[in-house]
Amino acid sequence: MPYSTLLIGTAGWERSDWVAGYYPDDLPEDWRLAYYANDCGCVLIDGADLARLQPGAFEEALDEAGDHLVVLLRLEDGVAGLDGRWVELFSRLGERLIVLAPPGISLGRRFNPWLRGGEGVWREPDGERCVVCWDIADFDLRQLKARVSDLPGDVAALVIEGRGATPARVEELKTLLTLMGRA
Repeated sequence: MPYSTLLIGTAGWERSDWVAGYYPDDLPEDWRLAYYANDCGCVLIDGADLARLQPGAFEEALDEAGDHLVVLLRLEDGVAGLDGRWVELFSRLGERLIVLAPPGISLGRRFNPWLRGGEGVWREPDGERCVVCWDIADFDLRQLKARVSDLPGDVAALVIEGRGATPARVEELKTLLTLMGRA
């Protein structure tokens, strides 16, 4: 993997309920992922969301974001949206791509998916590291402190999603993780 510290990010980078509160008003839409990458080390994309994205535009946005942003591709509903254009793009990402998939999805050797290891947890095939996704209804640092205490010691990436998740709060989460010796 191209990282040595805990990656922190959100599910998506342009949810309509927080776009206006996170991105500057004058920021062009196609620069959003690069702006996001200044605050976050990873971004989770659900396979179902691939239909609304254009592979070429996404590839350009990834190039602008820099080579430190890791893409987590969650394929809960199978690989229906993962057509040849996406396979080609994701193949080029190499270690900057982590595929999260339920058992039974075959992606061949090109993508070695991390498998579900519990609710909101995906384990690397060799079991060495994991990705954890937290559903956050409200961003409450006291509640998050308790969750940080329960994080597995081998967590490689932490993704926040849900109503209370926004990249605008990732810096606070990083600070909490640092204070608790987890980042």
